[in-house]
Amino acid sequence: MIHDSAHNRRGRIGSIAAASVALIAVLTGCSPTGPITPVVTSAGLDPTLPGYMQATGSVSGVSEDGGKCVFTFWADSGAATRLTGPGEATGLRTDCGPVKEAVGFLVGGTYQVELTYEALSGETVKGARVPMVLPVPTNLNP
Repeated sequence: MIHDSAHNRRGRIGSIAAASVALIAVLTGCSPTGPITPVVTSAGLDPTLPGYMQATGSVSGVSEDGGKCVFTFWADSGAATRLTGPGEATGLRTDCGPVKEAVGFLVGGTYQVELTYEALSGETVKGARVPMVLPVPTNLNP
């Protein structure tokens, strides 16, 4: 029984130490451990700015200000356009956007949207493509 109690105390101390290291990492601005995973959270026409499209996303596995968020809109034809903006640390993740751009030459149709994150460490990670329908009115002149 004494051996088990000592073992349990060591386990609790180890857990407290690990939690302390994680807290210090967050407070000092260091990235949390884990894979960097960018995810598109929204993409489409901006409801507050006619003639513009926007995109937002989040990146788990890193929390930093100043990384680069690149949203790529892939058309069915294979053509692509990109919206780029800085990442912003929000708790244990990095938020991207909203980034906005005039719809311009884009036509209505189905697109695949992909978020690529370029971390300050130099690591670049692409997220999964998600479908998006872009309904562009024919009378739109941004």
